Amino acid sequence: MTGNRITDNTVYVVSLSTAPIEDGSTYTWVDVVKEGRYFHPAGKGWPAEPPNYIGFRYNGKLQAIHHVEDWHVVDRLKDEHASWPENDGPHFVYRLGPAIIPTTEVRSGNIWSARNYVAIDLLLSGACQSISEAVAATKKRLEGN
Repeated sequence: MTGNRITDNTVYVVSLSTAPIEDGSTYTWVDVVKEGRYFHPAGKGWPAEPPNYIGFRYNGKLQAIHHVEDWHVVDRLKDEHASWPENDGPHFVYRLGPAIIPTTEVRSGNIWSARNYVAIDLLLSGACQSISEAVAATKKRLEGN
């Protein structure tokens, strides 16, 4: 990601599992987001700088986009929430703003990566019918074509 995080209009879209976070629990990743929170490792294939927007897809489509209202780094997720998993290394913990719900259905499409940066307008305007189409259009914009 480049530029100033606060004025960045790309959405970091992640795939959420609807399965329990830990064995023997009923608490899911979707529950984390419904509580207005989200977390992920700091770096290690994940963003090393918090994004301005995070989008969540599950059940085959984009469900919502949230502005990142606040964030901090923790070494132990269980200190934040008893239902969160044990972790290795620092994690970003986000406080999310209200859900921005797409006005049209945006399916996942042929998307191979679980996490992508996508231009917000391509997800919300109806210009793209799928996340995979929006990923390709975002890449084309960034290449100047």
